[in-house]
Amino acid sequence: FGNVHLSFGTPLHLTEFMTKFDVSADSLPSDRTDTPLDEKASAMVDNIGVKIMQHINKAAVVTPVSLLSLVLLSAPKA
Repeated sequence: FGNVHLSFGTPLHLTEFMTKFDVSADSLPSDRTDTPLDEKASAMVDNIGVKIMQHINKAAVVTPVSLLSLVLLSAPKA
């Protein structure tokens, strides 16, 4: 019933982000909590989210259906 496209990107390592943003492992909560993160940890999480979305977009495959959908949605009289 169609084609399956599977893409693997390069892995993102949390330790690299922690080093880049100078965040220690002790400053991150060990479980899910509503406690706000400090400024450095919050910036690190935001950056990780951006990187993940960039990697997803790099791995995306343009299919005829998605291309047609884009054209129809960008038409002035959608």
